[in-house]
Amino acid sequence: MNRVMTKTVPGIGTTTFLMDVTAGLSTGYYGETTTDPKGNVTAKVYDKTGRLYQVKDGSTVQSTYVYYADGSQNTVTMRTALRKSTSISRTRR
Repeated sequence: MNRVMTKTVPGIGTTTFLMDVTAGLSTGYYGETTTDPKGNVTAKVYDKTGRLYQVKDGSTVQSTYVYYADGSQNTVTMRTALRKSTSISRTRR
């Protein structure tokens, strides 16, 4: 758990990846964080079955994903620059 990998690009800098993070998450959930050369942190949180649950920019949730019981995607809610949420849903057949 908490594996760390780095990638360095000459002239640009180093990006750090921290994977299998569980601290501060609900039981069974795990995440990964990426820190770019400018210090920007992006976190991805995955649910108990490994599906993407949230994407965070720092501590701010940028998008949340909800799934049907069969695993297909139900909705995606995204935070916009105007701080409004937009939901996208596909019709189930």
